[in-house]
Amino acid sequence: MQEGCFCFLTPSYYIRFTDPYLMRSKEDGGGRPFFFTFRDTLHPHIMWLVPISRADKNE
Repeated sequence: MQEGCFCFLTPSYYIRFTDPYLMRSKEDGGGRPFFFTFRDTLHPHIMWLVPISRADKNE
């Protein structure tokens, strides 16, 4: 995973980690969420994924 990039979770991730609080993939009817990645400054081996909402291009 690259730091400072946008990424998507694969459908296999949702199968492996079943959690009702995860943002759903488009296969579940919720649209395909995407995330911004960054590294934890205190623990550099940890990468964080922050969910990003889509904005209307006309706004």
